[in-house]
Amino acid sequence: MNYRQRILEPLLELVDTFSSRNALAHVLKGRSRDVDDFKKGRFNSRDIELLKTSVLEKLEPLLEKLPEHRDLGSRRMVRLAAVTLATYQALLESGVEKNYAVSLTSDLIWHTYEKQFAPMVRIAGLFIKNEQDKLNWVMKTLTKYGTPKPGYEFTTPDIPGTFAIDYTRCPVNDYFKQLGKEEHHLFRNSWCTLDYPLCEVLPSHNRGRYERKRTLSDGDEMCEMRWYAE
Repeated sequence: MNYRQRILEPLLELVDTFSSRNALAHVLKGRSRDVDDFKKGRFNSRDIELLKTSVLEKLEPLLEKLPEHRDLGSRRMVRLAAVTLATYQALLESGVEKNYAVSLTSDLIWHTYEKQFAPMVRIAGLFIKNEQDKLNWVMKTLTKYGTPKPGYEFTTPDIPGTFAIDYTRCPVNDYFKQLGKEEHHLFRNSWCTLDYPLCEVLPSHNRGRYERKRTLSDGDEMCEMRWYAE
């Protein structure tokens, strides 16, 4: 067992668990429990604590059945997928309507997603001034450590003016797809939506643009991603 498995991986698990629990308080508190019925009130502190407990209870059996992956990045992403599913299930159990539960889950992931990228953007800004070069550095770093081979399969076409990457395999897509249509729908409408707002906020001027003409979760043969710092 190397240092990544002994030290780094457990540390990342703690960080991810804390971030997910923290997101519940920041994103849900004060939100409507039912967007179609104001009489049901809004999420309060008691709701948040009950949801935190419920998520952990639902997460434990999911973690026991996670598929194995050789690289740390893929293992971490699939574990985060399980956290996503546990959160969605906890919201449903609390009485949240299914489509609204998908929307809230997506908002919770986005809260964590954006905050985890912020340090990388600040670091890049210290030594890279060109916005496209900075965006390229951030995405290359993510690809190397967050979505590496062999769990992920991809190519990086050399296209001037953009960071281009074509994923032909995504372990998170595989995980949700094998669970069933409802779970895959959750993935498609949460994880797969976040690169669009992320690309907007990565450049300093907040005018980034993301394109994806083909998507694995839509049944295409690849996720054809293009990141522009415009």
